[in-house]
Amino acid sequence: QRYSKKMIVKTASHSQIVMKEMWSPNRDKHIGVPRQVAMYLLRSELNLSFPKIAVELGRKDHTTAIHSVEKIEKAIKLDFLIREQVAEIREKLYA
Repeated sequence: QRYSKKMIVKTASHSQIVMKEMWSPNRDKHIGVPRQVAMYLLRSELNLSFPKIAVELGRKDHTTAIHSVEKIEKAIKLDFLIREQVAEIREKLYA
């Protein structure tokens, strides 16, 4: 659980949002995308289950985590900025 928290903290700070926004119901893009990236990293790096990812980010339903992970997987293939953002966060995690 310590690593999942670290991943969320790094993603929030990289995206220049405060931690509590990661758990907020706010769906503005500047908060929603980093939250989705955090969900993607929790899945790809820690292999957490979708229900566990949902709990880690205060979501009510694990389908939100499924949608987020799929969206970021697709975005990494198509969107240079998202791909770069994920790479930079990964770098910070393992520095």
